[in-house]
Amino acid sequence: MSTSPERQGAVAERIEKLIAAYGEGEGRPSRAQWQALAALPEEAPVTLLNFFKFRAEARYGTGSGEAP
Repeated sequence: MSTSPERQGAVAERIEKLIAAYGEGEGRPSRAQWQALAALPEEAPVTLLNFFKFRAEARYGTGSGEAP
């Protein structure tokens, strides 16, 4: 199935906006990775992993009233 030039342009624009907002590298997807994801058929399954890093003790702003 081929993608229309309009859709290709819309996808490219969306990828540029994502990169402008979040950047690339250092744990963020590259342009090539976004393009590979966008090239998948709509019905293809996608698996996402999040690697969260937490502090050993929470830090709250001064005056928050919350204990660490």
